[in-house]
Amino acid sequence: MEMHKHPIVIIDTNAIVFGIENSVDIFEVAKYAFPGCTTVISKGILHELHSLADKRGKFSPYAKAAIKLVENSTAEINADEGNVDKWIERYIATDSAIAITNDMKLKSLIKKKNRNAKVFSLGTDGKIR
Repeated sequence: MEMHKHPIVIIDTNAIVFGIENSVDIFEVAKYAFPGCTTVISKGILHELHSLADKRGKFSPYAKAAIKLVENSTAEINADEGNVDKWIERYIATDSAIAITNDMKLKSLIKKKNRNAKVFSLGTDGKIR
């Protein structure tokens, strides 16, 4: 993993899609909430977005818009293509990163393993909690 001087903010798939669904650019929100941060997603997250976009269902149009948002963002793309939740857990543990996820199960699991982990969610109002 690269060394960063500024905070690293990992943005999970569901936070990106949730943001699109609520007309919120999660990458801009992260930069506002954590000034000078570097936003990071993994190739696994891109795979999840493409998988959602290819399915017929409620989240397909949001996933398609999310892919475009990622492509137009300055987010770094980590090469990890494996399980996204496990990647986020590992990344936070080894690099003291901040995570934004709306997956409450994942958030709880990370906090259980590391009480000092910084894990936030995106609200419908576009605020980080």
